[in-house]
Amino acid sequence: MVAAVARQRERDPVRVEKVFDGIGALVINAARALADGDPRKLGQLLDLNHALLASLMLSTPRLEALVSRARADGAHGAKVTGAGGGGCMLALAAEERVDQIREGLLSMEAEVIITKVQA
Repeated sequence: MVAAVARQRERDPVRVEKVFDGIGALVINAARALADGDPRKLGQLLDLNHALLASLMLSTPRLEALVSRARADGAHGAKVTGAGGGGCMLALAAEERVDQIREGLLSMEAEVIITKVQA
């Protein structure tokens, strides 16, 4: 996946650099959202980051379906994680939505790992 992004960067450096700049700005804003304890804002930033990563062709139809399902079931936000192209995504959700999101993802035959973030 890294090599594929490098090839895109060689072919269209301006576009890819703009995506990288956008991701950098999102990271800064995500740190602020974490510091402020604002999960809704963080979720929005996860969604934006996912869109930017997908524009680099780092998502797959399966990941798109899982991300969409998590959002539809109440996640604040969701995104591909890791190098992309595989089968991992993460979703941020309020505790009262976790069971619904888990059940939705399980219905799609996804493996679900739940973790709790401590402030």
